[in-house]
Amino acid sequence: MPSDCVLENIERIMREKRLKLETVSKASGISKGEFSKIINGKRQEYQKHLLKIAEALGVTELDLTTPIKSSSSENTNPNPSEKKTNEELYERLIGENKDRIELQYEIINGLRSDLNFWKEEFIKLQEKIKKIEKRL
Repeated sequence: MPSDCVLENIERIMREKRLKLETVSKASGISKGEFSKIINGKRQEYQKHLLKIAEALGVTELDLTTPIKSSSSENTNPNPSEKKTNEELYERLIGENKDRIELQYEIINGLRSDLNFWKEEFIKLQEKIKKIEKRL
């Protein structure tokens, strides 16, 4: 089963970036059902997907596998007004960037699709060149 750390990090990053399961599964190329099983801890063989998930989340594999220290251990008495202000700023920042992030994921997926298409076309052309060269 996936480690608690990996699952917590995936869920935390999705929550921080306000990403839906569908968005991340699509961006990572993992089916919605498979991705759901991974984040719910029901898929044992999840490590082969870590790089795809990290890319879809805009982080590194290390970000997914590194435990995050609890903020309570760093600051046992946070100032409530400071915490509220930080949360408000964070929410505003996320709200402003959500559409841009989703658009970037769509663009990246389109570029991946284009890349795969042109890669296949290139291979076909290489094969045609080899056939022509054999005739000469």
